[in-house]
Amino acid sequence: MALLLGGAVLPLCLVLLRSGPADIGLKPAGVGAGGASAALADTRVTPLSQAARTTEFWLLAGSFFICGFTTIGLVGFHFIPHTGEHGFSRTQASGIVTLMGSMNIVGTLASGWLTDRYSPRRLLAMYYFLRASSLLVLR
Repeated sequence: MALLLGGAVLPLCLVLLRSGPADIGLKPAGVGAGGASAALADTRVTPLSQAARTTEFWLLAGSFFICGFTTIGLVGFHFIPHTGEHGFSRTQASGIVTLMGSMNIVGTLASGWLTDRYSPRRLLAMYYFLRASSLLVLR
């Protein structure tokens, strides 16, 4: 099954994914007036103690916590027993989990492609809104 899925996804990756920003007519991130060498020489690092004093850090940390908790704590832990309660066999439930994982790969690749074209903040907000909406529908 995995080999079949890999064989189906590989051609899509070769067609849709690019190796760098120049492939889609963009400049590499950080390249401005200083050129590429200035971007490569930039070694600034923000320590955690400094990042933890920003609102953006806590918004991301909180949203990643909720995302992980709902994925592992709710969906991952309770999914198989829940499907059994609704009459699905373990084989059917594992097929559904496989489909979910496959769609995760597709979504991750699509998200990378979208991030090259749209604001990552807006995309993340949209992803979390859709995720919360889907969990409300499934409750």
